[in-house]
Amino acid sequence: MFKDRLNRIAGKPKVLILRMRHVPAIDSTGLHALRDLVRRSRREGTLVVLADVHSQPVVALERSGFLYEIGEENVTGNIDDALNRAREHLGLPLVPRPGFATPTVARETPAGGVGAIPE
Repeated sequence: MFKDRLNRIAGKPKVLILRMRHVPAIDSTGLHALRDLVRRSRREGTLVVLADVHSQPVVALERSGFLYEIGEENVTGNIDDALNRAREHLGLPLVPRPGFATPTVARETPAGGVGAIPE
């Protein structure tokens, strides 16, 4: 259904942000669909950024080698970082994360790592 909806978009976007805050886990079928989407999007000139990615999907992405393929910079822990990644890709100025913004997934920690909260 998701692929069908994407095919209905008239113009191809320069950036596609997939917000995954309600995806606490991903299996091989989901990884396959995600990999297919990213590869097809790249062929069409669209950058795919994953936002609000929980720890289990990150581990699955890493184990499958897909984290390397999509690029760690394109897997974020919150929507604000994903929007800034899109701005960076488009050559637009970055916007600081709002002070009221809180992490949306458990893996965000001040210690660092994928999707870490910037100091």
